[in-house]
Amino acid sequence: MINPINPTVEEIWEWAWDEKSLAPMEDWDIIIQNLYPAEYVKIAKLPHCPCRNYFLSLIYLYVGDSYRTNNWNRVDPLLKDHENSESHVIFNWVKQSNDLRSGKVIFNYDDWCGGKLARNALGQNRI
Repeated sequence: MINPINPTVEEIWEWAWDEKSLAPMEDWDIIIQNLYPAEYVKIAKLPHCPCRNYFLSLIYLYVGDSYRTNNWNRVDPLLKDHENSESHVIFNWVKQSNDLRSGKVIFNYDDWCGGKLARNALGQNRI
């Protein structure tokens, strides 16, 4: 990766399929979350992708930050595009996101920004 602060889409995909991938820097998820969210959803859909959990956590973070900043305009189109997803993890992400937006669930930082919902979605104890 030439510039981990501003990776290309191709570099993101290459990183996602590297079984030995480690985040190239601390807080990389926070740095890249706004770059290619639609691509992150595509990656999170792929059950055999080695870094699937990372990208699922990243899209939960994206929604969590949208909630914290009251900036739903950036996430609404993404949710709408995937509301009928055949991927159960993406379908559940959309439902949970819409429930958060409508006030049906209470925001919890660890759930949305700390990866807990993503880990639960994939049945993992940690990411």
